[in-house]
Amino acid sequence: MTMIELPRIGEGSDVVLEENMVFSMHPHVISADECSCLYMQDTWLVTHEGGEPLSKIPMRIFDGSESRS
Repeated sequence: MTMIELPRIGEGSDVVLEENMVFSMHPHVISADECSCLYMQDTWLVTHEGGEPLSKIPMRIFDGSESRS
């Protein structure tokens, strides 16, 4: 099972985004030593004015020093 559904949209893609389409973005980065990574996901609605994030939860990035309380 994969989380990535077709069509894949990215560099070289000929997919045209049209109003009322919904898509999910999964940008990720891996450190040069492959010991750390950043993986994010957000779902967007295509509107006549542009993209609208469907999640209203603020995005937060943690550096690993946080503790659970």
